[in-house]
Amino acid sequence: MAASLMQFALIATETAELTQTIRQEMEINRNCSDRQRIRFLISEGREKLKGLDEMLDMQGMLLQQCL
Repeated sequence: MAASLMQFALIATETAELTQTIRQEMEINRNCSDRQRIRFLISEGREKLKGLDEMLDMQGMLLQQCL
């Protein structure tokens, strides 16, 4: 049970960090009109989400094994 709480805390922390990073990047690039830069930022954001998704999948598998 303690392992599942620690995993939940880790997931919550990672999600909060990603949310904060996205907000910062949006604020920094609020007035950006360079299409190439915008495409890069979108691509970078997708990669970060993909990484988080993979981490959540692994955490879910570990959680199922603990239960």
